Amino acid sequence: MRRTALRRRVFARRGIRLLSALLAACLLAGCSLPGLSLLPQPTPGPEAPAPSATPQPEPLRLFVAEEAAPAGFSALIEAWCAGQGAAVEWVSSAEEAGLALLARRPNAENYADLSAEPLLGVLAQSASALPGQSEAEGCCALPLGLEGYGYLADGELLAALLGEGFTPELLQRASWAEWEAFIEALGGWIEQPSEQTVTLAGQAFSLPAEPPAAAQNLTGVFAVPAAAPNAFAGSALSPLLCAAFAGLDTVQPDPALLTGPLNSLWAALRLETGWMAGPSGPLLRGAGSGDNGGNGSDAAAAQTLADAAALLQEGRAVFCRAGSGALAALCEPEFAARLVLIPLKYSLDETDLSSAAAFTLEQLTSWPVAATPGWLAIPAGASEAQRLGAESFLLWLSFSAEGQQALTRCTGLLGIAGAAGESPAQVSLAAAIASGEILPDLAAAFSPAAHAAVSAVLTGDWLPQAQWSPSQRPAYVEAVLAALGQS
Repeated sequence: MRRTALRRRVFARRGIRLLSALLAACLLAGCSLPGLSLLPQPTPGPEAPAPSATPQPEPLRLFVAEEAAPAGFSALIEAWCAGQGAAVEWVSSAEEAGLALLARRPNAENYADLSAEPLLGVLAQSASALPGQSEAEGCCALPLGLEGYGYLADGELLAALLGEGFTPELLQRASWAEWEAFIEALGGWIEQPSEQTVTLAGQAFSLPAEPPAAAQNLTGVFAVPAAAPNAFAGSALSPLLCAAFAGLDTVQPDPALLTGPLNSLWAALRLETGWMAGPSGPLLRGAGSGDNGGNGSDAAAAQTLADAAALLQEGRAVFCRAGSGALAALCEPEFAARLVLIPLKYSLDETDLSSAAAFTLEQLTSWPVAATPGWLAIPAGASEAQRLGAESFLLWLSFSAEGQQALTRCTGLLGIAGAAGESPAQVSLAAAIASGEILPDLAAAFSPAAHAAVSAVLTGDWLPQAQWSPSQRPAYVEAVLAALGQS
């Protein structure tokens, strides 16, 4: 029944998008339908005198306040300015702005209801129809765009490692048990290459006896951006929250519902931090800066997302857990065009699913999280001129081919009203969005402070420990639940 309802929403959304695209194309191009008349046309009269010159309208100006700062947003604004002959002014607060880019979906009382405008209302319907979003009346903010959150990898490197017959779809459909065995085998292979068999989605593949050219620089399996404030939280929590809650408005740090799913988080992070790549060798939990030439937990904790992107691009790591847009923006375009997206893998079982869960176990391990790095809103106090510039930008961004292409080119994101991807990661995400096979980013229900606290539990207390025992798992889960309870 859930899948049938989901398909109905998807088909309805496609119809809305087609209608809105046709309307917007006419509005943006300034076109009109040709006149149709069944009566004789009047005989032309004397030529009318040339009209006197009329004042030209003032060029559009966009006043932007930026609370969130995803990579490429400034370039996106400049692309709109260039195409529309408009100007932008960056201001320090939403009170001065016509358009605000916010880190979280805001409260309606401070921002205009976008659903009151016909075409913006179509966008509001598209946003509310995304899984996990509220169906409530009114909409005060729109996602800047969508990125897939999961494990990003160089498709050419994976093909070189696994050989003929491998496709990224097999990793996307792999179970937790297959994923865990593959990572363990790959980590051991990097340390000491030898031919060995791995199984993905039921199909057997062989890691080669000798490293192929693309794998010569590997130092570990995962590039881990441990220095990021939410490195071990953020959207990584969303599949686990989807096992317990149906939507954003129901998420809470409930121990009864989250203890089981968070056990799976501990297992996934144990696997990930057990096979970390560094610039000159593996990074080890618990060693600290004084041992192993500095390749210990201190070195791991210092890595930013830019560092992790460099490790991936240099062929020193196979996977990096990140948002597809954020990671692609830090890579060279030629490399970013090869990225593939693998959904997060967790050891969830039927006992972890609550009665409110809207997804099956198979969906939770094979569908990517669709996340947004920011929300676009029009402050309630914006003047008519400020609002005009903001609405023009929103329509250009979502309905015009130029806007959709600029969004993907500048930020690596896909538009909520539909857009074609370029890299394999974007293509697979676009297909997942079109078919409704995406997980909502329920982790957005918690504050940035709560996510930073969850991440600090691991970097402060667990990354320094060389060995992780399952007997320690309850202490980790308890600490994470306490961190999520922070406002």
